Amino acid sequence: MPDTKEVTDERRRDADPGDSVGVTPRDERASGDDHDPIMSTYMFICPECKQEIEVNGSMREAILSSGCPVCTETADQTDFE
Repeated sequence: MPDTKEVTDERRRDADPGDSVGVTPRDERASGDDHDPIMSTYMFICPECKQEIEVNGSMREAILSSGCPVCTETADQTDFE
């Protein structure tokens, strides 16, 4: 049985331009074409356990609603840099 990667590579080489298998991965597309915005990061510093964690926007929102992921201490906006 052929290796899955080999089969995928063969399909990509032989694919028609309109075939979904031949779609160019996002990171190889021309800039400006379906480009994701740069994700913001924040540094969370727990007021209780002093743990420092680099988080993205969704993780920041989770910490604000649920507390520190280490000690569960309540967090607020001022705990993020």
